[in-house]
Amino acid sequence: MRPYTKQINMLAVLAFLMCQACSASTSIKSVKAPDYANNTKKLFVSVHGGLGNLITGDAFDATFSSYIQSCGITFQSSHDAHRQLKWNNIPVIMLPPAEQEQTYEKADAVLIHQYAPDTILDVKSTGYTTQTLTRYGVPVSAPTLSDTKYDVILTDAASGKKVWRAQVDLALHRSDSKEAGETLAKDILKKMKQDGLLLSCPAVE
Repeated sequence: MRPYTKQINMLAVLAFLMCQACSASTSIKSVKAPDYANNTKKLFVSVHGGLGNLITGDAFDATFSSYIQSCGITFQSSHDAHRQLKWNNIPVIMLPPAEQEQTYEKADAVLIHQYAPDTILDVKSTGYTTQTLTRYGVPVSAPTLSDTKYDVILTDAASGKKVWRAQVDLALHRSDSKEAGETLAKDILKKMKQDGLLLSCPAVE
């Protein structure tokens, strides 16, 4: 092989690896109640919890909704209602996190009462870390979000029993918010299907 051909191949491999490093990825640990018989027909999804869902919320909601409805499951999300509270009601934004959560929970309670789902999926952002680029020990960039953590709980509405729970770590790898939200939704859905939920649904692409 000629030297310049080797160099081109090495550059191609390097470009591929760099592209891979820019893709969001997840690590998920989950547990399911052994006696739960999956029979979801109407699903309500509550997405809340601060910066993590502020970053990924729109793409997560669109991806999750599209897949769930393809299974014949009716779906409603709190995302639009929460976004209106967050952006249109200035006092809510200024509240401490615990009081923000109370506001969102009250909004969810109204939506759940109106929608009457048989199962409720709560996707809560519980924390995040940031990363600052440095050079010779001196910061050369503003802090950027590097990963976020989520607590995901599926509750049977009739009994109030928590039937499935997952701890999710989402590594952003400098991906944009659209990719991060899509990855988060797809990987949660994949885990739910692997754990015996969403039995009527096709494989997650």
